[in-house]
Amino acid sequence: MMKNYLPRIVGTYYNLLGLIAREKATQKAFDLFSQPKIGRLTPMDQVFLSTAEREQMLISASGQVKAYEWNTKGVKTILLLHGWESNSARWAKLIRLLVQDGHHVVAIDAPAHGGSEGTHFNMMLYGDFIDVAHRAFQPYFTVGHSVGGGSLAYYLSHYNGPKPERIALLGVPSELEQMLQYYARIIGLGTRNVQSLREYILRHTGRAIRYFSVKKFCNNIKLPTLIVHDSEDTVAMFKDSEAYHKIIPVSELVLTNGLGHSLQGAEVYQRIRTFFSTAA
Repeated sequence: MMKNYLPRIVGTYYNLLGLIAREKATQKAFDLFSQPKIGRLTPMDQVFLSTAEREQMLISASGQVKAYEWNTKGVKTILLLHGWESNSARWAKLIRLLVQDGHHVVAIDAPAHGGSEGTHFNMMLYGDFIDVAHRAFQPYFTVGHSVGGGSLAYYLSHYNGPKPERIALLGVPSELEQMLQYYARIIGLGTRNVQSLREYILRHTGRAIRYFSVKKFCNNIKLPTLIVHDSEDTVAMFKDSEAYHKIIPVSELVLTNGLGHSLQGAEVYQRIRTFFSTAA
């Protein structure tokens, strides 16, 4: 039971601290918002990832992230991008199926996740490494789950690097503001401190929080896109995926039931395989 109270205790502490030291409270609240607490490799994760044929560190000005490859002689390359507090091992079942289909599969650990460097994570950092990965591997297809899909949309909207032939967006939340509000509700962060976080993001990125909108980024996506969302997703809203479907000219929207936000299920894997197999 005590665990259920911990987020609220933290939020209360930040609210009280904000009364006497607003900047310190904002920094602490931002660190909690942007520093993943899980997502590093477990022993079970390491067992699967040890099956990769090749591992390497991808380097950008932001640091280094880990990349894993399977079936390196496969004809077409698929790049997999996980979401918040996860790592490349989350794709284990899908990777096995894609290798069976003869694909070369690449998965990367996002900044501050898995075997990658860093302590902080955000869409801009992930976008840098998605750019590096596209330049290094030239994928035909790219799949992004949750914030991984949002960061893929950010990459496609902001970078001039190689573009895949097709993409898949799985359970992707749209607005950073949504995620901030969700975080604030979970820990009970007060309105004043939430506004301080918005101001902090503006100072440190040069962009207002409303700029970070996957719906807006989708206006620049012209690739055939598979969009998958579950009816029981409590993290991302289905209406966001409906909006992506309306915005992206060539897109397919699939609604699943009972898989939640993780979208780990045979139906999703088969949809991905079919969508990619129909590419010219």
